[in-house]
Formats: sequence, structure tokens, C-alpha cells
Amino acid sequence: MAVATILDANETRFCKAYFSCSAKCDSANNNLTEPFNVIIVQARSKPIISMLNGIRAKLDKSIKESTKWNVHFNGDYGYEIMCGRITYIMDLERMTCSCRL
Repeated sequence: MAVATILDANETRFCKAYFSCSAKCDSANNNLTEPFNVIIVQARSKPIISMLNGIRAKLDKSIKESTKWNVHFNGDYGYEIMCGRITYIMDLERMTCSCRL
């Protein structure tokens, strides 16, 4: 249904004149993608296969390191994130974390 609606739409809506010239597609900047872009910045300059292998290696390392952490729901504060003796408390309502990040 959605595809039919788009295909039946007036083509002028998809004309380049209706898009901002300042929009860039080589990087996205928001709270979720900024840390990811920082981590993969070196890999992004490589050919596609090398880039994907570099990103995969970094992702595998992060996954391995993340298995050391435990996340527990805490009804009063949101979540407690623990690794050994280190504990951080996330308050989802206030959007804060005791790690101060």
C-alpha cells in the first residue's frame, strides 16, 4: 500500500530542488551515531571490504568486553550497571548516569 502511494505521487516532490544542499550523507551526527563514527573513523577511509572487516573487529572487541558487565533493573532509579566492584546507576527519567557521561 505504501509503495503504491509513493509510486502514484507527483514526481516533483522527489526533485533535487526540494532537498537541502547542506545535507550530507557521509556522516550522521546525533547522540547515537557520534560515538560509533568516532570509533570507525580510521576504517571509513579504507576500501569497503577492509572497512567492514575493521568495523567487525572493533565490534567483536566491544561485544567481548561488554560480557563482563551486568545490567539490573532498579525500579527506583532505572538501571544499575555493574562490573566487579564498579557500579553505575542510570536514571532514565532524568536521563542521567553516575558515570557522568
